[in-house]
Amino acid sequence: MVGTLEGKQAAEYHLTLTEGQELSVLCHARKQNVTFFVKDAEGHMLHPTAQQCAHQTWRTQVPHNGKYTVAVFQHHGAALKGQSAFYRLHVSAH
Repeated sequence: MVGTLEGKQAAEYHLTLTEGQELSVLCHARKQNVTFFVKDAEGHMLHPTAQQCAHQTWRTQVPHNGKYTVAVFQHHGAALKGQSAFYRLHVSAH
């Protein structure tokens, strides 16, 4: 998945997963102000938003069945300035 973030916009992707599946997320962005989060079906954060999209793969086994959300966004300062940022996101589940 690829896209360009504009200002405060977040790009959300939803996956229906089963307990025990491994979720893998790899995020690429040229700008350091781009990051992502992962939430479970109840809205609990599984991935902290403090890390940037630094070409590193994040993995976890999902704790229960449900719809998971992966969202890419810009940090607050860049978003308020109306900056745009290109990203590439690789999401897989096994």
